Amino acid sequence: MLRRIRELSSDALIYGASSMLAQMAGFLLLPLYTAYLTPYDYGVLAMLAIVTALFLPIFGAGLPPGVFRFTSRAKSKRSRRRIVSTAFWAVLGSATAGLVLLLAISPWFSAILVDDAPVLYLAVTLISAWLTCLSEIPLVIFRLERKVIRVAAVSFVSLFATTLVTIFLVVFREIGVIGCVWGLFAGAVVQFGSCMCLTYRSIDLRLRARQLKILVNYGIWFVPHQVQALGLAYLAQFLVKSWVSIEAAGLYNVALKFVLPFYLIVNSVQKAWKPIKFQIHSSDSDPPKVFRGIMSLYVAATTTIYFITAVVGPSFLEWYISPNLAAASGLVPFIALIPLAHGLYFMLATGIEFSTRPKAMPLVASLGLAALMLASPLIGEFGATGAAVATAFAWLTMGIFIYFLARRVFAISYDWILVSSLLAFSIFAAICLSGAGFGLVPLGAISLAYLCLMWVFVAVRVRSAVSLFRAP
Repeated sequence: MLRRIRELSSDALIYGASSMLAQMAGFLLLPLYTAYLTPYDYGVLAMLAIVTALFLPIFGAGLPPGVFRFTSRAKSKRSRRRIVSTAFWAVLGSATAGLVLLLAISPWFSAILVDDAPVLYLAVTLISAWLTCLSEIPLVIFRLERKVIRVAAVSFVSLFATTLVTIFLVVFREIGVIGCVWGLFAGAVVQFGSCMCLTYRSIDLRLRARQLKILVNYGIWFVPHQVQALGLAYLAQFLVKSWVSIEAAGLYNVALKFVLPFYLIVNSVQKAWKPIKFQIHSSDSDPPKVFRGIMSLYVAATTTIYFITAVVGPSFLEWYISPNLAAASGLVPFIALIPLAHGLYFMLATGIEFSTRPKAMPLVASLGLAALMLASPLIGEFGATGAAVATAFAWLTMGIFIYFLARRVFAISYDWILVSSLLAFSIFAAICLSGAGFGLVPLGAISLAYLCLMWVFVAVRVRSAVSLFRAP
């Protein structure tokens, strides 16, 4: 197990380092951007982010998950080349058709999404999403070959282009939110160009119908699941914009940006975990025991990060950003619940990918959306705070449900006493402390004492797993 944790930590660290640059750049530039952008501008950006997020799974046609599934079982480089080539050309055709369709209806679509903002905002965002979608298969190739340095390099050059163009247009040219839109476009162009330069030899010019059928039969079940799962992240923001105001959605977006480092850690582990869990399943002597130990350590780590973010974050954010957006600080403890619940969901899903046709995935996401709508009255009552709690509740609901489905494919018995105790006590303590009005020094002392006690409890609970760490 120790070897697997090292592999997971190493790959996650490199994925995280590449994304950390983006988060650090965004965080360090937050006071600069908030001086030039209004809550309305941040609301517009939040709505446009929905377009990019949903474009990828819909017009990616579920092909990236299929590539992961079948290339891991391919017996030769030639077979792997056929799979990735077929997937790339299929994504190109699907994404191009989607781009043409959405550009045709963009005037109507823009009016619903961003109210009176110019249609140009949406058109540029759609082209950026198209380029990002085309980069998916090359990035999958890197991850399959565990060339995490290449993923980091592509992320870095894309970030550099985005940041450079955004600063020039927003700060020096002072053209407002459209400067951010053009900055994201520049980053998408650089990312796509970099990916193609590095992978063109891995992609031939043929689309094979048989390979495509196999990929689609597997991956198509992930499409509604991915769309609905992303709906959890963005539907709540859209409801805040529709039921409260676009300015409230902007404050939600600012707090979300502050919590992005937490998202970064969760997503980095998720990216690294996907190929490694297939390796554990196929080659380790006791995979369920390894999965149980990794889950315990993961929950301990993420609840620690949540606690620190929720307790210290509000005071720091209020001091750090422009006064016209300082109201976003009170949202931090609640928005930080979302990556915590999201990370728990994808770890509980371990095992579901080992089935040949995961037909239950759309049902899981539908249940999540139903849970979000069930909790949606919180948005009307508490605004952005209610939206964050409703979203976290939906992810948690999905996690519980998918765990029981995954057990039918591959049974894993987690340490539920440890997991539930860490979640319950960390959330309760963090929310109470964040609203207690203590100074930073008392907060720091109380937090340190709590975290020390928490990790003593973790050490006691996982003592039986010591033998796992000695395993090869």
